[in-house]
Amino acid sequence: MSAPQQIVLVGLSGVGKTTIGQALAERLGWPFLDTDDLVREREGQTAADLIVQRGEPAFRRVEEEVVAEAARRVPAVIATGGGAFLSARSRRALGECGFICYLDATPEEIARRLPAEGQPVRPLVDGDRERRLRELDGERRAYYNHADLWVPVMGGPEAIEQTRDAAVSRILAAWRSEEHTS
Repeated sequence: MSAPQQIVLVGLSGVGKTTIGQALAERLGWPFLDTDDLVREREGQTAADLIVQRGEPAFRRVEEEVVAEAARRVPAVIATGGGAFLSARSRRALGECGFICYLDATPEEIARRLPAEGQPVRPLVDGDRERRLRELDGERRAYYNHADLWVPVMGGPEAIEQTRDAAVSRILAAWRSEEHTS
C-alpha cells in the first residue's frame, strides 16, 4: 500500500502549523492548504473577523465546510485552524486520506511566538494569552491526541528554523513508514 496522500497538521493556534506545513509542501512538491486562508477566500474576511463579527459558532460552520472541501484535495498538505479538529465531521473527513500530525508546544511557548498584544490576529486568545492557551489546551488536547503522530515543536525564536526542520523530518519519516504499515 502507499502512504496517505495528505498530511494534515493540527494543534493550538500559533503552534507553527502554517510554517511547518509550507516547508512540508515544498519538500513534497504538493499544494499547501491553510484552512484559515480558505475561509478568507470563501467568505471575503479573515477567520478572526468572522469570529468577531458573526461569532464562533458561525465561524465553525464555515470552517467545517472548508475542511470538508480541503479533505477532498489530494495530494495536499493541510494546516487546520486550532479548533477545526474538534468537529467529528472534520476529523472523519481529514482522516480518510490524511496522515494527521499533532504539533504540540506549551501554552507559554506559543504565547511567546504570537504577535504583539493588541493585534486582533487570534481573537480566541486575546487578553491573558497564556491563561487562554492553557484553557484551550485543556479543552482540545483529547481531540488532538487522536492524531496519527505527535510532534513536539518547542524552541524559542532563535531555534525556529531548527524546530521547523526537525518537525518536517519527523513527519516525513513517519509518513513514509505508513506505506509499509498500511
